[in-house]
Amino acid sequence: MKKVLEHCRPAIAIAKMLVEDLRIRDASEIEIDLIAAHLGLHVIFKPLANEEGHLVRNGAGGLIVVNDAARD
Repeated sequence: MKKVLEHCRPAIAIAKMLVEDLRIRDASEIEIDLIAAHLGLHVIFKPLANEEGHLVRNGAGGLIVVNDAARD
């Protein structure tokens, strides 16, 4: 378990900085569209059969596809 946490440490640090930058204080304040726009990404919601979502990056931009069912 410790190896997994060590491997994820940079991503966790970046996520914490993003939450701080956007002044998110509670999980109910998380709006994926706004976070994505802040990062130069676009979000689309559509039905996905075997996943909750995925990310496609292209340089500084990208597309986040989120399963419609994850909105609930």
